[in-house]
Amino acid sequence: MKHYSIPLALCLFLSLILTSCNTPPLYRKRAKDHLRGERIEESLVNKVVNRRPLTLNEAESIAEFENIAVLHLLAANPSTPVPVLRKLAAHSNFEVHTGLVSNPSTPLEIVLGFRTKGKYTTVNDYIARNPNVSQHILTEMFRGKEIGNLSLALNPNCPIELMWAIFDEGNSVDQAWLARNPNLPEDLRLKLKAVRDTANTKSNEKKR
Repeated sequence: MKHYSIPLALCLFLSLILTSCNTPPLYRKRAKDHLRGERIEESLVNKVVNRRPLTLNEAESIAEFENIAVLHLLAANPSTPVPVLRKLAAHSNFEVHTGLVSNPSTPLEIVLGFRTKGKYTTVNDYIARNPNVSQHILTEMFRGKEIGNLSLALNPNCPIELMWAIFDEGNSVDQAWLARNPNLPEDLRLKLKAVRDTANTKSNEKKR
């Protein structure tokens, strides 16, 4: 098992830096700026950027925009109706696809249709965040190095065997996000806490 001395707060910060091109805050800002520029009602703008429930008419109207941040958020919104999700599946931009495949409301055949077997891709990595993907497929993707540790660590459907693999093989960032998984077994939670406490103690000692 690997042990690291990076404090938890720094771990979370680093994870945001590493995934900065796909973080929700950037999408929300860009989408909000675009929709306001198009003079969309503020109530609908807020629904889109905060992934609030949308009616079919609202979702269809938003889907007409070609702004990638807007379409990513629409594709990732669990309330987006399936007919709109199917339309978004035909879009050519991978950032729209990342929103789509991570959405638990997207039909599974669409999600898995974006999988690229045998190699790592950003879209594969987002597939690993979808809780509807079976543990068998998640294991296959993990063993085939099609996905990274972080996205799998975030998935509540992550197999316990792979949680332990992430703990043993992953870095501090992976472990920090794994600790947030709602289905983490108690014995693993305690091990993660011990590693985190040790790292924080060492960090505090260096500051003295």
